[in-house]
Amino acid sequence: MMKTVSRRLRRPFHAIIMNKLVKYIWWIKISKWSIIAVLLSFLIWRGELILRYSNESYQDLKKAQIWKSRIKSFRKTNTTELKGHWHLIKDIPKEKSIFTGVPTIDFENDNMAILGKFQGEYGGIGGYHDSVNQSIRFGGECFLANFRYEIKGDKLKVTYEESGNIEESFTAIRCEDNCCNKQEEFFYGQPDIKIDLPVIVGVECMQVKDLSLETRLYLGLLKRKSNKKSHIEEYKLVLGYKISKITDIELWEKRTRIKVLESKRENIYKVMYADRNTPTSVLIPYLQYLKNKGDKSLYFALREEDIRDKIKICYKEVGLEKLNELENVDKTLENWLNED
Repeated sequence: MMKTVSRRLRRPFHAIIMNKLVKYIWWIKISKWSIIAVLLSFLIWRGELILRYSNESYQDLKKAQIWKSRIKSFRKTNTTELKGHWHLIKDIPKEKSIFTGVPTIDFENDNMAILGKFQGEYGGIGGYHDSVNQSIRFGGECFLANFRYEIKGDKLKVTYEESGNIEESFTAIRCEDNCCNKQEEFFYGQPDIKIDLPVIVGVECMQVKDLSLETRLYLGLLKRKSNKKSHIEEYKLVLGYKISKITDIELWEKRTRIKVLESKRENIYKVMYADRNTPTSVLIPYLQYLKNKGDKSLYFALREEDIRDKIKICYKEVGLEKLNELENVDKTLENWLNED
């Protein structure tokens, strides 16, 4: 049997070369257009990138110019002008407020402001003053208040905000030297009574003790009479910010003792901030109650006569054994304290 061998018909060498050249030429053409397409895409992308960054740079430059003009305009009314004592008057007088009386703001410098600087003995609540954004953030963990202001000529438009919402609006008026009564500011926290402290007249009294050990009792004239037809002045006791009865003193004392370190509780002392014209007949029931409760003495707050620029308070200790001296005596508190 004969084997049949199939031989592959060989193509000529030049035909093979020509075929490859044709394919290569087509590849070159396709590659050329691909490269051109890639280059065009890159240039377009680069152009868009340049335009985008140019736009962002322009926006940044615009913002910088705005801030620059803002700072420049603010420097005209910088803290050299803002520095000082300002009274905040409510734009809506009958609106409910978290602030009693007339709030005050003192601009100390570029970065610091104080809310209620002369209210009470504690020197107010400090806050961070952002003079660029015209905002103030008072307080910390226990109390936080955010304010914004806008300069309107010689006044300020002030808003109090909570969670970004305006809760109250005020007009702030600068208080120049000796323009206000610092005693009134001292008692702004007492909305129901008014107190004019006894004036020191040639008697010795001690300076303020440790405020953390002070238990305050306020005794003053009721601002709104319970009986409008009555012409009799009503004196009321206030513990904290609430009109109270004599019998509430014991519970109030327990509550204040809890806030003091146990090792210092024996040093707690009571101070009565009472109106200078309080009759001794009004005082006797309070003094008698404290004496029966076991107290040996009580401090009374007095002030210096000039209260336009600041109020200076000192204490006079009175032994409760002197209670008998007040019986059948018609005097005012100020006269009684200045006898010795």
